[in-house]
Amino acid sequence: MTDFRLLGPLELRVAGRAVEPGPPQRRAVLAFLLAEAGRPVPVDTLIDRLWGERPPAEARASLYSHIARIRRLLEAKPGTPVPEYSDLTTPPRVLRRADGYLLDVAPDQVDLHRFRRLVERARGSARTQGERALVLRQACALWRGEPLGGLPGPWVARARES
Repeated sequence: MTDFRLLGPLELRVAGRAVEPGPPQRRAVLAFLLAEAGRPVPVDTLIDRLWGERPPAEARASLYSHIARIRRLLEAKPGTPVPEYSDLTTPPRVLRRADGYLLDVAPDQVDLHRFRRLVERARGSARTQGERALVLRQACALWRGEPLGGLPGPWVARARES
């Protein structure tokens, strides 16, 4: 199973083993897609999140290159140079949509979304204080440090505050 971690430095884990996603900008693009798991993120939004108000002239080409490399990383199958994927049956995929790129991954594979689901459960369906405390402890255990640690950009700074 693939597991993505945003509640600390960005991590990609396959079958319990860490897989290196690449340089900081590529990691940031992956984080943007993970934060919106299952929902399309427009190209202009990705560019704005990565470079802010002054993107370089080659921003689109650079973004497309990062997307292509993320796709190769996520779509690796047994027998390819990424041996960490040998136990993987259905890898997550980056899909192109008319309105942007979508990371096709179950939200529960992303610690941020698991955290939000657990907090919502503690607030809503947990019946006793003990059950609420247990669920909140599970949510807090997902944190490993500063969210999105080591990633660049103004969007990352704003995301940490929210």
